[in-house]
Amino acid sequence: MGSEALYWELAAAASRGDIARVQALSSDSLHPALGLAFTGGAEFVVGDFERAVITTERARISSADAGALVQLFALSFRVLASAGVAWEDPTTDDGFPELWGRRGALTAIDHSILPVARFAMVEAAFATGRFEQAAEVLGPVDDVLQVGAGIRPFPALLLQPARLMMFRGDAAAARPHLDAALRCAQDQGDDIWTRCVKAATVFAAVQCGETAGLDEADRELFDLSIAPSGYLDAAAFAFLAYARAAVGQLSKAEEILRVAGGPRFGYLQVADRALCCDILIAAALERGDIAEAELIVAELLPLTAHPGAHVVVEQAFARIDAAGGRMIEAAERAAVAAARAVLAGRYRDAANVRMVRARALAALGESEQAVQEYLSTLAGSGDHGVERLALRQLRLLGRRPRPALGSGWTALSPREREVAALVAGGQSNRVIAATLFVSERTVEGHVSRILSALGVTSRSGIPARMLGHLDAASPPAQQLTPRQQLTAELVATGLGNIEIAGRLGVSVKTVEKNITEILRRWQLTSRTGIARMIIDAPVLSDL
Repeated sequence: MGSEALYWELAAAASRGDIARVQALSSDSLHPALGLAFTGGAEFVVGDFERAVITTERARISSADAGALVQLFALSFRVLASAGVAWEDPTTDDGFPELWGRRGALTAIDHSILPVARFAMVEAAFATGRFEQAAEVLGPVDDVLQVGAGIRPFPALLLQPARLMMFRGDAAAARPHLDAALRCAQDQGDDIWTRCVKAATVFAAVQCGETAGLDEADRELFDLSIAPSGYLDAAAFAFLAYARAAVGQLSKAEEILRVAGGPRFGYLQVADRALCCDILIAAALERGDIAEAELIVAELLPLTAHPGAHVVVEQAFARIDAAGGRMIEAAERAAVAAARAVLAGRYRDAANVRMVRARALAALGESEQAVQEYLSTLAGSGDHGVERLALRQLRLLGRRPRPALGSGWTALSPREREVAALVAGGQSNRVIAATLFVSERTVEGHVSRILSALGVTSRSGIPARMLGHLDAASPPAQQLTPRQQLTAELVATGLGNIEIAGRLGVSVKTVEKNITEILRRWQLTSRTGIARMIIDAPVLSDL
């Protein structure tokens, strides 16, 4: 086996937790530190975190006389191992500063081995909560989907960018990487990685607003009477719990996490342990059990100093403060945690902790500050579940921000959908106001939100974005000439008269004349009515 293929095989075996395979591949021709480094990585994957620290520390020490590549792997796996154990001292050096200082060595590594070296360093950064650095080392994510010819990728490599994207708040971009990782795991017959990727895919789907199928996913992936037997198995449980918590199903998330070993979670690395404890705390507080929440938060105390957990630990303590009526303390803790999360590139964590801060501010009577926190959450979470909660809280505070541009029909309230149907039918604001017994000003506000949600700039563009949500229009009274038909079709796209004139090479006055005649022939009163007729009732022109 060539050295290039050997590095890939070592990384693949370590990512599966196959210690025996790693040791078999670590031949006498390799530097001893390299075999120790990958062995420590495999020990981490099986959940033997303490042993992984010892093994990777040996690799780090023995790599002193090795080349830059071996030192890079030794340091990367040493930092990764530190993500599995609690820190007693906030000044603990896990080796990351030294590793980060050596990242320039990546530029000198042979291209055929570079993806594996990057993989090790990104895992080290991500697992210890340094998302910004992980993203910087990862580089162009499309490169991960295009590994070299003759190289056999492994699921962990393809899943890595997806995990980073999901926890940075961009689950939509993670989807192709999840698909690639799943195909890879299935092709290789790797059941544990298949289950882990499927669970991550469920979490990504929920972040993207797709909430159906959670019960089916539970039944397919797990027997919830059997506890996980290693880090990957436990991580799959955690992904499903994250998905449940994201849609507010805290009791179901708690059920999953209790099976997964909560609240101590022996097989989870520190960052996941903290996230899962926070979910258990939120579930306890939801049912009013502050005593239980305080018992769980005690499990987080040893994790306070860890860079992968400190944001979530502060968030959990903020929840406890708020539940105990200590709103000032809760708001202050959450502010610190949010700032730390943003600095580390952990935008989803920042959004979650801002929600805690906003609720505390609202309880203190600081409504405007609470509104700003909720608006910041909407701008930066990238998680539909978090955004739904923020919108609900904003409505309770009497605020309803404009939907994100192009967010679609589901972003509209029932009343806004009713107004949209009337607008699509060609009704004016005055008629809509009279029909719904509201003011014209209220209708104007609804129309503004509708235009934003449907991603159009004019009322005539609304019908085309409402296919499937409207009753069919009545057949047209008369047919149109070919030029009138073409004009009507351009009106239905939302174009103005000047733009239509430019498209057809005629004067604006000619366009106005054609539109007047269309309205007469079809017995309509507005351009939106023309658009509705084009969308719902295609017609033949005069020949």
